[in-house]
Amino acid sequence: MHLPTDTLPVFQFHDIYLNFGSIDPNNLQCCVLGFHDTFTPATRPNEVHTFIYESFATAGIFRGVSDVTVMSHEAAEWVNDPFGNNLTPNWVNAGGGCQNNLETGDFLEGMPGASFTVDGFTFQDETNLYWFARTPRPTPATAGNYNLLGTLTTPSTPANLT
Repeated sequence: MHLPTDTLPVFQFHDIYLNFGSIDPNNLQCCVLGFHDTFTPATRPNEVHTFIYESFATAGIFRGVSDVTVMSHEAAEWVNDPFGNNLTPNWVNAGGGCQNNLETGDFLEGMPGASFTVDGFTFQDETNLYWFARTPRPTPATAGNYNLLGTLTTPSTPANLT
C-alpha cells in the first residue's frame, strides 16, 4: 500500500473474527476481535508502521461487545502504546492470566458495566496509567479514578510472570 509511517491504517471487518480453535462465542478465548501491531517492510527496513485490525460486531454475538466496542478498545490502546513496547508492572488480567504491557482495555474487556453508549454506539471503558502503576486513590486522573467510568476501586493486582 506504500502508506507513510504517519498514517494509521485500520482494517475493519463486520462479524469476521480470528479463531483459536473454539467457535463458542460464549468463550471469549475463542476469538480475536481486534488487535494493534507494528511491522517493518522488507524493502524499507528503517521504517516502522503501525495498524489496527478490528471487527465491527453485531450485538448479541459476544457478551458485552457490539458495534464500535472493539474499535474503541484498540484505538485507545494504540494511542497509549502504538508500538506495543510500553511495559508496566506485572498485572493479572480479567481471564486470570498475567500481562506486563500497557493494554488499557484488556482488563475491562467483556466485563459487565464496562461499556457506555454515545449517539447509539457502544464504546468500551479503559483503564489508565494510574491503574497499572498502582497509584493510591485519589489518583491525579479525572475524579481520581482508575478508569474512565470510575467503577474500578482498586489498582491492578500484581502478577508473577514466571
